[in-house]
Amino acid sequence: MAATATSEEYYNLVTDVCVRGLKYAILAIRDSGGRSFVNMSSIAALVVATA
Repeated sequence: MAATATSEEYYNLVTDVCVRGLKYAILAIRDSGGRSFVNMSSIAALVVATA
């Protein structure tokens, strides 16, 4: 689904999932002594939540 075809509420939900999930990844990487990360979050993660 194109970003322009989604509702504002749905778009905000996807953005929140990606940004908030990244927060916890950064904390875990920092605590383990790591120095980099790759954000692999995806809108596909919401398919189960909305199905």
